[in-house]
Amino acid sequence: MKMATRSSSRVLRTIPVILVAAAPAAVVLVLAPTVTYGSSTMYEVTASSYIGGSGADDSVRGCAIQSDGTVVLAANIGDAAPGGLTPILLSSATSSSPGAVVRLSPDGRTVLSVTRLADLVLDLAVDENDNVYVALWSEGVIKLNSTATSVIWSKSPGSVARIE
Repeated sequence: MKMATRSSSRVLRTIPVILVAAAPAAVVLVLAPTVTYGSSTMYEVTASSYIGGSGADDSVRGCAIQSDGTVVLAANIGDAAPGGLTPILLSSATSSSPGAVVRLSPDGRTVLSVTRLADLVLDLAVDENDNVYVALWSEGVIKLNSTATSVIWSKSPGSVARIE
């Protein structure tokens, strides 16, 4: 389970997002804390979905929560069209490039955007301005604006697998 945390001026929210790689696609579960008993917290599944297509290599490799609650995923989705959306193509991506950033509504039920970036994405992070940083393996790292619609910068220092 990957825990995505976002703090506001008064509240620290921790939203667990479970990423399960399973053929033919990755499964994403978005959980919300419901009740706390002592040191244990009960969670409720607020959304679950298959993200990806028919490829055996489809997977969700990273997630982050933006300040407005938007769930941002680093996903390898083959030829899938999550939400039926036409993908945004950035960097040297084509409509068949599997490496993508998928943005979901805060409740995890609506695909807000799909941005194809490369042949492979391995991780992502967001900064205090909600800009998105994505590890593109042999293509380096890329910084996107908060809606993943434009490139702010990209670097190719070698193979990048993790973003912290």
